[in-house]
Amino acid sequence: MRPEDHPAERTARLVGRQWTALTVHHLAERPLRHGELLRRMCGVSQKTLTERLRDLERHGAVDREVLPGRVPGTVYSLTPRGRELADLLERLGSWGDATLAPPPIVPPLSPVRAPR
Repeated sequence: MRPEDHPAERTARLVGRQWTALTVHHLAERPLRHGELLRRMCGVSQKTLTERLRDLERHGAVDREVLPGRVPGTVYSLTPRGRELADLLERLGSWGDATLAPPPIVPPLSPVRAPR
């Protein structure tokens, strides 16, 4: 077996992409519309979020439901497989909290004053 074919490597490639774990985290709370999810994830672009949701949907972790009506919408939710992934990521985060050093605290920059 090639190293990149190992199940743990394939899983790490999926969940290691920026914004994937946070997307799963928010969907574990409750199903969300695309716009709600975008607002909760400060800094992610609409394009990136859509790509992550499509990846998760393609792997069977996210369900996409199109809502009919005058103002159609799309709601995303975790599938049973997605719930398993959310549990795994929660345990992984707990391991990281217990094992890894916390990120350094960077003091805010002080305002630059013009020389007198």
